[in-house]
Amino acid sequence: MAARFTLLTLALLVALLVFPASVNAAPSASSGGVWHLVRCGETLNSIAAVWEAKGKLEKALDMYEKCRSIQEKVLGPEHPDVAAGLLNLSCLNRALGQADDAEQACWRALRIAEASGEPELLWRIRDELAELWGHIAEQFAHDPGVAGFDLLNEPGYSFDQDSTLTGLA
Repeated sequence: MAARFTLLTLALLVALLVFPASVNAAPSASSGGVWHLVRCGETLNSIAAVWEAKGKLEKALDMYEKCRSIQEKVLGPEHPDVAAGLLNLSCLNRALGQADDAEQACWRALRIAEASGEPELLWRIRDELAELWGHIAEQFAHDPGVAGFDLLNEPGYSFDQDSTLTGLA
C-alpha cells in the first residue's frame, strides 16, 4: 500500500521534527522555550485548520483546544492570540451544533479583544456572535414557547439595582 503525502502529513512532520519537546514542560528563557511553545501552538492551529477543511471537525476541535491551552500557558489568558484561538473554537463549536460552548468561547474572546484594543479581532468576534445568534434563532424559529432572543438573555450582562443595563460599552 502506497503512503499518501498530504498537507496534514507535512504539518505533523514539521511539528515532530522542529518541536520535539513536550508542550507541557515549563518554558525555559535560556533555551528559548517560550518561542518554541508559541511555534508549537501555531503548528497545532495549522493542523486544526487542515482537519477542519477536511471535514474532521472533532479532530480539529481537539487541536484547537490544545493550541488554546498552550497559548494561555505561554502568553497568558488575556493575550489577543488567546482571543483568536477562542474565536476558532467558537466557530467550530457552532458548526458542530454546540451553541452553548460556542457562545461561552465567543463572549470570553470578546472580553479579551475589548481589553486589548484589537479592532480587527473585535469585528471578527462580533461577526461570529451575529452568526451564532442567527444559528440559535434558526433552531428556535418555529418554537412557540420562545418569544424572543436578545442581549438581555445573554450572560455577562445584568441589571444593577437602578434597573440600568450594565456591561455594554
